[in-house]
Amino acid sequence: MDLRKIQELTEKNDVDAVEIEWMEAIESGESAQAMCEALKLIVDAKQPDVAVMLASMLLSDASEKQTPAEALDIARLILPTLPANPELRTATAKLYKQVYAQVEHFDLFMDESGLESNQAPRRAIRTLDTCLALTPGTPLAGRYEQDVLRVDGFNSLTGCFDLTEPGGRQISLEPKPLADNYEPVEDGDFRVLRAFRPDDLIELVANDPTAVMIGVCRMNGGQVDSLELKDAISPRYLPPKKWSNWWTKAKTAVKRSPFLTIEGRNPTFIIYHAEGHSLEQELAASVEAARVPLELLEVLKQYVRELKLRKLETDPTFVSPILDTLAKQADSFRKRRAADALTASLAIGIAQTLGLGEVETPYPSPSELLSEAKAPAKAVLALTDPSLRNNALVALAEREDAAEQLAEVLTLLSANELDLVDAKLRDAGRQELVEHAVDEAMRRPVANPQICIWLWQGPSQPLKNAPNLLDLFSRLMKIMQEMHRDPDLDRTLRRETCGQIRSTLTAGACKTFRKTISKLDEGVAATVKRKIEVNPGLSEASRETLLNVVRDEFYALFIQAKVASWLDDGAIWTTKESIDRLESELKELVDVALPANSRAIGEAAALGDLSENAEWQYAVEEQRRLNGRVAQMQNDLMKARALSHGDVPSDTVGIGSKITVRRVSDQHETELTILGPWESNVELNVFSYRTPLALELLGKGIGDTATLKLDGSAQEYSIAGLDAII
Repeated sequence: MDLRKIQELTEKNDVDAVEIEWMEAIESGESAQAMCEALKLIVDAKQPDVAVMLASMLLSDASEKQTPAEALDIARLILPTLPANPELRTATAKLYKQVYAQVEHFDLFMDESGLESNQAPRRAIRTLDTCLALTPGTPLAGRYEQDVLRVDGFNSLTGCFDLTEPGGRQISLEPKPLADNYEPVEDGDFRVLRAFRPDDLIELVANDPTAVMIGVCRMNGGQVDSLELKDAISPRYLPPKKWSNWWTKAKTAVKRSPFLTIEGRNPTFIIYHAEGHSLEQELAASVEAARVPLELLEVLKQYVRELKLRKLETDPTFVSPILDTLAKQADSFRKRRAADALTASLAIGIAQTLGLGEVETPYPSPSELLSEAKAPAKAVLALTDPSLRNNALVALAEREDAAEQLAEVLTLLSANELDLVDAKLRDAGRQELVEHAVDEAMRRPVANPQICIWLWQGPSQPLKNAPNLLDLFSRLMKIMQEMHRDPDLDRTLRRETCGQIRSTLTAGACKTFRKTISKLDEGVAATVKRKIEVNPGLSEASRETLLNVVRDEFYALFIQAKVASWLDDGAIWTTKESIDRLESELKELVDVALPANSRAIGEAAALGDLSENAEWQYAVEEQRRLNGRVAQMQNDLMKARALSHGDVPSDTVGIGSKITVRRVSDQHETELTILGPWESNVELNVFSYRTPLALELLGKGIGDTATLKLDGSAQEYSIAGLDAII
């Protein structure tokens, strides 16, 4: 039914044309819901009499051709949408009597509903339907509140339903107010379980997440988000610490249930389908939204994953139209959108590999499409799905100029694809192309990371010019180091490539790296150790894993000799006063500055639009600065070591020394003090032991000389006196 046409004809007052459209809709079996929508439009167009006439025609036809129960369903829909009409009321009441006349107390319920008098049709139908659905034991839930009741029965003497509250108290309600405020619900409704069967609910939470989610969805009108679900069951029925594991199991259970679906992220919604739904229905929206071949392929992959998870069989009526669409796209796109045509053709091959059946519609094969392509190698490289790329490479190898095309893509493929290309080039007798690419990768590893990764993983067939493992390891480390030094490099490429190298080096319990280390002498191993320690591309976990391999073979490299205190990077030497001062400053930041900043953020946020709120933006920036300062101070205090008198040597310059130095050129004397970085004060000649000037003096004794830059120029000084200030 064309609702817009009905509306236009009604507005033109063309009643005859509207009636013709209406009769055609009745004859074609149009849904009662659609007919009801049309009646609403006619009423809104100020033609209530026409709407009543058409509704009477519909109800009369239904009464003749359908069962009384089916006709009553139509009457329930249309009567509340129309102005009060005695004939329609009478017809609807007649249908109720035909269907429910044998129900005990029916006549009393009919009278109470007011359907045959002046009660509003919607309220009358609600009252009648609610009362007819109630039997002893039926649970009721509030339409507007969360309270529940249980029906004990109907008392014909009082004209009321006898009901029991969760606490056991008995009450009575007349039919109309009961129907206004309560509705019948299933025994598994969460509100009913919570009120009347709490022990059963605890057991369901533990053993049947599906039943729990269905119950909560019913309580919330058909759907619930993950936060509402958590609030409903935790902590009363599930300890908070167990929520994460329960929610993981619940999501898996949703995927296996024909009555539930899951949608969205943050929050995630659980949706209840009272009539049940199939996997195919669940994915129907995704199929409808898919426009390009890659999206259709993703739907098919998801379909196969869910079939395996739910242990279901393929439905050809779902798959065939998708494969047919892909076949048509492969053919229709071949002239205008060659990349999409190739993707569609390859996607069909993937679908067949997944066991989804054959395609009846003719379509061009990947080999045909690549033979037509002006730049076939580029067409293959443009494919982003790895499964498509492999099949495309096979098709590319079928061209007469296969060697040249494969050579063009060789250095641009991922490591996992290079074995296939190597095999195809060997078959073509052009192995020298691979060998040339290997030589180039060793000369310029940063430009050829995937070939280096492939070589470390180990090609399926041996290469004549394969580099030794130590050289290859050095190249992989260089790739990561150079990538981190290049500020213009794409961050995603850096992250993915370095991650791939880390995984490759540590794969198989570091099998290849262990083999490399086992053949080294201690001097070379020390160099390898140092490269691992300083490489910025390694994560802490991968760094420790590789160092453990070196430690297993060369334990002596990890035994550290005692070093001078000023060379210990793990300590910050300072005075007790400086530590106290820093701790006091940290306490001020944590106890005063950060809480004040939090209040400022809240007050600024209350002012309105945050995108235009300078006060809020400033407060947030200040919070970042304060948090950074706190983190740095906490880290420094962990390293802080308080100097004591015993830490300061008496015969050489150390941390805590006061030194008298004499300029060799004119015997001018100057007093210097060496302390920690927090006491540094150049104007008072107090220098941090980490400064170049201090490092020139540390460890030297009276009479030794040092080149110092005290008055703007570097001059020779001798140490004339030493004392300890600690």
